[in-house]
Amino acid sequence: MTAAIAIVCSVLPGWATLRIAPEQALRSHSVSAYAGHRRQVIRSSLLVAGVAVTIVLVAGTGLLLQSLRKTLAVNPGFVPEHLLSLDIVLTGEKYKAQQASQSFFSTAVDRLRAVAGVIDVGNVCTPPLVGECGDYFYTIPGRIQPDDPNLPIALHNVADENYFRAAGIRTISGRTFLSTDNASSAHVTVVNQTFARKWWPTGDAVGHMLRFGGRGEAGDLLQIVGVVDDVKQFGFDAETEPEMFVPEAQGQHSTMVLLVRTSGNPESIAAAAETAIHTIDKEVPVRIHPMSYYLSQSLRQRQFLTLLLSIFAGLALFLAALGVFGVAAYAVASRKAEIAVRIALGAQPQSVKRWITAQIVRKVALGCLVGLLGALLSTRLVRDLLYGVSPTDPFVLGATCVLLITGALPAAWIPARRAASIDPMQTLRAE
Repeated sequence: MTAAIAIVCSVLPGWATLRIAPEQALRSHSVSAYAGHRRQVIRSSLLVAGVAVTIVLVAGTGLLLQSLRKTLAVNPGFVPEHLLSLDIVLTGEKYKAQQASQSFFSTAVDRLRAVAGVIDVGNVCTPPLVGECGDYFYTIPGRIQPDDPNLPIALHNVADENYFRAAGIRTISGRTFLSTDNASSAHVTVVNQTFARKWWPTGDAVGHMLRFGGRGEAGDLLQIVGVVDDVKQFGFDAETEPEMFVPEAQGQHSTMVLLVRTSGNPESIAAAAETAIHTIDKEVPVRIHPMSYYLSQSLRQRQFLTLLLSIFAGLALFLAALGVFGVAAYAVASRKAEIAVRIALGAQPQSVKRWITAQIVRKVALGCLVGLLGALLSTRLVRDLLYGVSPTDPFVLGATCVLLITGALPAAWIPARRAASIDPMQTLRAE
């Protein structure tokens, strides 16, 4: 809708000018001076409106571009390069028992390690950028009790002892899981930095206890053995939530994802990786993607919206320049006699150019002011699409106005240059 208004407001001044021959406009006595002035006011108003709407479009595009730039600069918390994802779902009676599914994934890790070009293999319920494995209530003995009406919630994930290393997730304090963290050992958990900062902002979370479960549930008592870097589970621009990991042997899932760290292009070993899984059970479905696929999926919507608005903004800029040219050309044509008199009385060509250009630039500046007010109101509508950028970012709004005025100068200068080259004697004689 905004783009359509910009097109109409930008095209009409130039289109109307092209329909009227300058000589006809100058020599016609059937049209009153008042009517000519009224037409000029209408054209000027359309120019101001076109510039204002263009400001809104370009400002919105600038904000989205800034958001995209800041999103791309976000640290996802892991190293996505050379990483292949194998999504596996175990179904059927033979995998109903936890021991059977655990045995399958343990064998799968060994088989994948044997594939040429594989450096490391880790197992996790939900890898980065894919979402959540689950979320659940938890309590902290001595701080949050099970009968508290506002129990906190954290993301719950399951991983083996190789996952953090294979994914390239940094360990901040303590340790990650060991092969000895099994069903018969003390239950442990690794939490992310957001979780640790929430409850122990000035201390170390390692060694503290938390209970997994909500009201009326006994829940497992878990000891925090490590703190790892925050990992973006829901996308680059999503807020990081508190997350806890439990060892695979203490919280096995039938749906797990094997992350394979490779020495080269991960897609080059996709077929060999699938074959390795099917040597264990050829009926198990495997969905294989490089982690770059999830990166692009996470950014796809933001990139599409930015590209779409950029196209409309570019079109609006072009049409606004066309409108400036049309209004300037009409102003020169309709005031040709006045310009001729100025030149005859000694006005220098440069001063004529500046005079015509200044009149047009003033209209563009007025359109910028109106557009800024519109941008301040309308950009709030895209607040939810922005990341790390204020909808009233002064740099973006200021740069937008500078861009519009800079683009208007050459569009106004061409008719102004023609005005300065008018032959006063010939023009006045024709009058």
